[in-house]
Amino acid sequence: MNTSIIRGNASLNIERYHQLDSIRGLAALFVVFYHLYLVAQNLLPTSLDKVLKYTPLRIFITGNESVIFFFVLSGFVLSLPFLISKQPYVPYIIKRICRIWIPFAVAISFAIVAKTFFYADPIQSLSTWFNRQWATPNSMGLILNHYALIGTYDVYAYDVVLWSLIHEMRISLIFPIIMYSVIKYNWKINIAFGVFLAVVGGVVHLFYNNPYQHFYKTLLYLLMFIIGALIAKNLPILRSIYSKLKTITRTGIILLGFLLYCYSFLFKNPMLKDWGALTGSAILLICAVASPLFSKALLLKPLRFLGKTSYSLYLYHVIIIFSFIHLFYGVIPLWSILSLSFVLSFIISWLAWKYVEVPSMAIGRSISNFIVNRRKTKNAARYETPSSIVETGSVVQKQ
Repeated sequence: MNTSIIRGNASLNIERYHQLDSIRGLAALFVVFYHLYLVAQNLLPTSLDKVLKYTPLRIFITGNESVIFFFVLSGFVLSLPFLISKQPYVPYIIKRICRIWIPFAVAISFAIVAKTFFYADPIQSLSTWFNRQWATPNSMGLILNHYALIGTYDVYAYDVVLWSLIHEMRISLIFPIIMYSVIKYNWKINIAFGVFLAVVGGVVHLFYNNPYQHFYKTLLYLLMFIIGALIAKNLPILRSIYSKLKTITRTGIILLGFLLYCYSFLFKNPMLKDWGALTGSAILLICAVASPLFSKALLLKPLRFLGKTSYSLYLYHVIIIFSFIHLFYGVIPLWSILSLSFVLSFIISWLAWKYVEVPSMAIGRSISNFIVNRRKTKNAARYETPSSIVETGSVVQKQ
């Protein structure tokens, strides 16, 4: 589909950006590598650890940066329907809940079962990060909080990746308000507003410092969704600017995006770390949709497959890694456990995509379409001429 639309002052080519599915898949893959790295970090030679941190291989362990990219990408993708026309809230949020919550609920159910049956004791030779996972005792309150998703609770208890889904779901609930601002006001006002909210969240964090994903922390991530939506709104202009650049300038911009994405962790200030990675993510996202060469590379079939299954890969890989380690550590070498976990993560993610994600999205579309069509029918009925209206125009009761 390639439909030219104009809404307000924004014109945009709305199309299916398959290359973004691929880059989402790569980001999910980097999260998997990052968690494998965190598990074995204590056992790595210092020289190898430095190579992974300070050379271009750093891209493969950009876990937090990949989540920031997810947020920017979500802002971009979610904004597209709003840029075409007004979106009814109820159908929108139903599709969003079905897309995020149903696959999440299935995954967290597996995580609860896996932890209950496979976790015994900490493994002291492995990292502190690994031993922090699954250490919280089961409780009904903890489980119910997990299924509610958007609350404040210990995200290390079952599946640590859900910390980002908490913010994703919270922001999804208010995203139409964000889009009202994005459509109505220019990019400077929107970025200033996003920065202001992030600073407020950061200041509250300094004084409150809640260890869980408290609501004020969501303010830190709103800017990332805003940036993604602004890229979508201004994409024709950004593409035009990019197309006029010389090859050396384009290369320099891509390199800048790569450096900011990979190495902003070197900043001491946590907010600067996030904003550096955010800037790098925004640059790489623009290049992915504006550069024909970049786009073509991202349309390779293996990458598109990775993109399709990226959400399930994100949800299940930690559950699989932890289950295998608690089952087999001390029985077979750790590298064998991690390798088996890595392979099985792709198999499980494909099964979960096919049998959970696809049906969940279909359910969301069906319910949303039913609500929209019912609303259209009601609106149309208001203007239909009843059969009881006679030629004089007076209304009489049908006998």
